[in-house]
Amino acid sequence: MSMICSITEVTPAELQRLHGDAEYYEALLDSPDVAPRTCSLEKAWHGLHYLLTGEAWGGEAPLNFIVGGGEEIEGADSGYGPPRTFSSEETRALHEAMAPITHDELWSRYDAKAMTTEGIYPTIWDEPEDGLKEEYTTYFDQSKQLIAGAVSRGNGLVVSLS
Repeated sequence: MSMICSITEVTPAELQRLHGDAEYYEALLDSPDVAPRTCSLEKAWHGLHYLLTGEAWGGEAPLNFIVGGGEEIEGADSGYGPPRTFSSEETRALHEAMAPITHDELWSRYDAKAMTTEGIYPTIWDEPEDGLKEEYTTYFDQSKQLIAGAVSRGNGLVVSLS
């Protein structure tokens, strides 16, 4: 079974409702209008987290957003724990931290041996580096674009692992 990370843009009203009604989380994800507001990092989430923070599970906020930070939605479970929300202010801070990061800077943390030793999911770090770089910078760009759009509309995020 694969672990997949999704980042979804949510309005302030949706954020408020998510924290008062955990069942709304499933309804929101099933809504046809949420697909254009969602970025799936697929199985690349853990590698991207490592490239952003230099750590397997920790890292400083806001760049640790894939595995940490935000506010858990009580009573909701996306498969690997509760989904977490980020307010519009937290989303703006994340955008400001990610915006100046270039592909070269992101990839400067790539270390196949360390990522294998740290158990960074998925265990693909023996694959050709050029292909991995293209894949991970693409996911990075997609997440940056979604986050920038959320900021431009004054919205927040939901991050989930399923």
